Amino acid sequence: MLSYDELKRMQNAEKAQPTLTAPPDNYWAAITETASLLRNKASRASINEMREYENAIKILRDIYERREQKIVLRALRSVRNSEMDETHMVPQESQLYNELLAALKSSRTAYNAALEGTKAEARDPSPPPEPAPSPQALKEARLKVLVDMPKFIGSDMTARGPFAKGEVITLPDAEATILISRKAVEAI
Repeated sequence: MLSYDELKRMQNAEKAQPTLTAPPDNYWAAITETASLLRNKASRASINEMREYENAIKILRDIYERREQKIVLRALRSVRNSEMDETHMVPQESQLYNELLAALKSSRTAYNAALEGTKAEARDPSPPPEPAPSPQALKEARLKVLVDMPKFIGSDMTARGPFAKGEVITLPDAEATILISRKAVEAI
């Protein structure tokens, strides 16, 4: 598990460097483990511990988004300069980089063919969007709020709330179970 201080150091390093920084060993597994442990701790935690969890998740998202942006820019430069560079990428990031390269090369080929008047079929590299799951597929619960609740981050990493006492809400079963056990809501 990565400590809060380690997460802040990683975030600051990504902010300070225009290129990808070297991730710690087993980066992806450490991130996954950290998020899982924090989520489990937050599910039975005090308000302060829930805030700590929310802050850690924000830092993790910021690190990912900064690295993602650097990978996108690197892929664009690689297509323009024909220089491949996967330095400091974990396997998941290398996969993203290679998929971006393929899409950019395909788009560039089709565009150049159009400019030159040659026939090259442009293909849409993105798969068709998947339909959003129905509320029934997500197994949601209808609940009545028993106490005022501040905004919190759900297990699906989306912000929920704030909720006022007496309000009727719908939440995924994971959050519903936790809040029912804390007597913050009741099922209707």
